[in-house]
Amino acid sequence: MLGQYRVSLMQRDASRELLVGLVAMALLVACGSGTITSTTTGHDPYAYTKPTPPYEPTPVDGMFARRVTPKVLGPAGGCRRCPPYRLALGDEILGLCSGTFRVYHAGSGYMSVGHYEYEGDMITLFNDPNCPQDRGTFSVVDDGAWRVLDPVDDPCAFDRVRERFLSALPWRRIDLPEGIYEASATMTLVLLGEGFSLWEGEAELTGTVSFASQRLTIDVDGCGQTFEWAFNDRTLQLEVQGVTCGDGWVEALDNSDWNQVG
Repeated sequence: MLGQYRVSLMQRDASRELLVGLVAMALLVACGSGTITSTTTGHDPYAYTKPTPPYEPTPVDGMFARRVTPKVLGPAGGCRRCPPYRLALGDEILGLCSGTFRVYHAGSGYMSVGHYEYEGDMITLFNDPNCPQDRGTFSVVDDGAWRVLDPVDDPCAFDRVRERFLSALPWRRIDLPEGIYEASATMTLVLLGEGFSLWEGEAELTGTVSFASQRLTIDVDGCGQTFEWAFNDRTLQLEVQGVTCGDGWVEALDNSDWNQVG
């Protein structure tokens, strides 16, 4: 079957669908993606205040997303120079990784970055360039799937706009479905880091994978195909989002339940 995939890859149309959405920003905030790294690499926020937290995993690490709708936004007026953390329509991602936080918006991209400390059920944000001398404290309410940041005290400028932004809506946890999966005795799917492999017997198809909220994009020989993914009870399900590549491997991924084995 993988031999047939190779033939179809060679015969596909040269046109490509433009991949949009949250791909770039999700990779930037995903803990372990290689972008959020230690202070020695220069990727940590500038240390406006010290001491900075150690680059170590924390109980609140993860990637979280939410969608701001017109109902949530209300009759907010337009602005030429909006202050940081202003609510806007679209998807947003909050990344927490080993003492570093990042916030992104799908429309405008980068929003802010800083450090955080976690103790008990309290998270404290600091070294945010929008309010470099302010420390904002929130109570963390987490039921596993959703996280609520309940403000305790955050004096960040522009009338506590960061406090109102972070607490306006719950954040949904996004667990990237990395791992090794089997759909049958002969079909194996591997999603590890940025690598993608699909095995059938001794035949292997390889490429790259990137994650964005509830979507992943698999690129094989320069053709990127996007899937919606769901992961329950160690079973990964992929639903194709508009056939871009038109190849057999796309159909195989779309029509199988993948059981995690590693």
